[in-house]
Amino acid sequence: PMGSGVDWIVSALAVDNANYLYVGGAFTNAGGIYSRGLAVSAYGSWYNFGNVEGANGSVYSLVYDGGAKIYLGGSFYTAGGNRATNVAYFDNSDFSWHALGNGLNANANTVAYGNGLLYAGGSFTKAGGLTVNHIAQWDGSNWSAMGSGITGGNSVIVNSIFVAGTNVYVTGNFTNAGGVSATNIAKWDGTKWSAMGSGLDFSKAGFADRKSVV
Repeated sequence: PMGSGVDWIVSALAVDNANYLYVGGAFTNAGGIYSRGLAVSAYGSWYNFGNVEGANGSVYSLVYDGGAKIYLGGSFYTAGGNRATNVAYFDNSDFSWHALGNGLNANANTVAYGNGLLYAGGSFTKAGGLTVNHIAQWDGSNWSAMGSGITGGNSVIVNSIFVAGTNVYVTGNFTNAGGVSATNIAKWDGTKWSAMGSGLDFSKAGFADRKSVV
């Protein structure tokens, strides 16, 4: 066991280069310490690095950038006391929380990092005021769209993102990626979207209905 654990759902885990374990979810207590949505376990002890508050106050996905930053996506209005809408990062170089511009206009179900970019997916349609349709990328200063994004079907959502080299793989509930017919799974190569065969039957999609795969 890891002490007394956490008191509610865990949705995401990430480890940095100092072997700190970041734990995200819908809990409010970790190891007996008030920690809403995010807690850190290091060398046998739990720590509060800052809470997420507002909306559901939950973290759905975490990713480490390989340097100093831990990014998180979820349902919240503040992170560590700073205004940050549904996406934020903690920077170990200044031990501070930061927003990513004006954030996202709805939940971020998943975040992934690669190619020097943060990728976010979820139920949102705008990132920093820019129309992006459920998926967007952040270059450290600005949000940008990935083509015309993910669309089509009822209750469109991106639930997982995986980066492999220059390819970005996306799963969720959708029928179109960047104007291309794609059923619940698609690939972005940095400039355009493509389908992956006939896609995935949602009822058999494996991880298509999960918050995050990594």
